[in-house]
Amino acid sequence: MNKNNSIRFTWDEMDKLHRRVGELIKAEKFKPEIIVGILRCGMVSAIHLAYILEVDLVGEIYVLTTPSDEIVVKKQYDPIVTSNIPLEFIKDKRVLLVDAVMASGTTINLSLDALLKYHPAIIKLAIITDWPTSPYKLKSGKRPQIDFIGIVITKWADFPWER
Repeated sequence: MNKNNSIRFTWDEMDKLHRRVGELIKAEKFKPEIIVGILRCGMVSAIHLAYILEVDLVGEIYVLTTPSDEIVVKKQYDPIVTSNIPLEFIKDKRVLLVDAVMASGTTINLSLDALLKYHPAIIKLAIITDWPTSPYKLKSGKRPQIDFIGIVITKWADFPWER
């Protein structure tokens, strides 16, 4: 896949998408107690949403499913999922899980499974860019249901913090 098959987002466009997602969250009257960003790409969006939504607590979860950041690189078979969020930050709390892009949904599903072990009161999912036509596919074939989506895209997302 070359750069003609990607959508190059500017900082201004990402700001507008983050604010759109923030408005969707506010309209639903969901007030997260902690925002968890999926490292690396989703952390920028998670931090910005924390400011927009006035949420003080931000955590991270690291999910590795590909060996590099190359465009449409082959996924590895044994994903790595780690987080250093203390249990008390999640248990019985309202959690917003954020990623900048969803392709197959594998990363979101792995993150969700890991966070559910902490017994949150509720987890809502926010994706800034949703790529449902991605060549990446879930083995189960079913993408996760996302609560808040900024925009649906048809090409690889090229974010400003990646360049």
